[in-house]
Amino acid sequence: MVLPFASTKSKTLLVAFLAVSMAHQAAAAPLETNPVTPLGPVAPLDHQHPVFGGRPASDMVQAVVKADTTVSRAQLLAITNTTRRLEVSNSDVRNMEAHFQQSMEVNVETMQKKYASGEFKPSPWPSSYWPTYQDSINMKWSRSDASAAEKYAKAFGLDTQGFMDKISATTGVDSQASASRKCSSDSECSKFNDESRCGKRDGANTGYCIPTWYGLCHAWAPAAILEPEPKCSVVKNGVTFKVFDIKALLTQLYDGAGVNVVFTGARFDDADSVRDEYGRYTDAKQRDLGPGFFHIAVTNIMCRFGRSFVVDVASGAQVWNQPVRSYSINELTFMTPEGRP
Repeated sequence: MVLPFASTKSKTLLVAFLAVSMAHQAAAAPLETNPVTPLGPVAPLDHQHPVFGGRPASDMVQAVVKADTTVSRAQLLAITNTTRRLEVSNSDVRNMEAHFQQSMEVNVETMQKKYASGEFKPSPWPSSYWPTYQDSINMKWSRSDASAAEKYAKAFGLDTQGFMDKISATTGVDSQASASRKCSSDSECSKFNDESRCGKRDGANTGYCIPTWYGLCHAWAPAAILEPEPKCSVVKNGVTFKVFDIKALLTQLYDGAGVNVVFTGARFDDADSVRDEYGRYTDAKQRDLGPGFFHIAVTNIMCRFGRSFVVDVASGAQVWNQPVRSYSINELTFMTPEGRP
């Protein structure tokens, strides 16, 4: 569901929200039937943004569907002209063009000839998504060592407990206190049927039932693209920060950062919708971006412009943002409106 890219001149992301788990038999919908989210050309990467890796805020901008998606199979497969150009009336394409200040390449033959594969170097770096139920970067990823948050506070002369409390209140266990889902064990969370576990602060006996997918994937993914990968330990005021500590701090830095995001597509927050006879979700927002937009976005962003992007690999209510290293188009078959090659 998500596409961002790194700019070499300024830290800007292009994010396209797309469902990548579409069934293989699903028909390709016209771009105008894709849902759009009216955020404007750019929007800060904060907890009100649709890419946020947690419960959506009540004031989060909702996606809209501008066109009737109950179109026939022939309409879905129709080719509009002999040059096989993917139609580009969708406003999300216009937002990308405004950012790059260039028109998107939409000629299918040209895209296949010039942009059939692409790879971003250096590769985005791996890390944790710092789950909320594990108290975010307060988590001791090495049992024999302090957490990244504790190290930071000590190295810079901050009140350690106060700093860790603030981390927990914004992205950790205590950020879920208002949900009124107190617990003392994981078994108490099964009733919510949302893959929750009982998240507790270090040393606490009680905590809150928190879905395991809540975390900082929306911050780690862009950081892994935009920032050089940490390579070695560093020492600050006698405190040793290991590579994973540095990655944790970089990720935390990108949560709520003033990074502009061009967002396309939709965030889906409901239970899975049913599928139609062609394998498509009937809810247009869960169906999200179609393969036409995906093809335009990926080939232009990564291969033509040499940028990376992020995908939300889940089409349902959970958000799993992942940075992308490469792509390859292994097969391209032109279809007639009747569904024949």
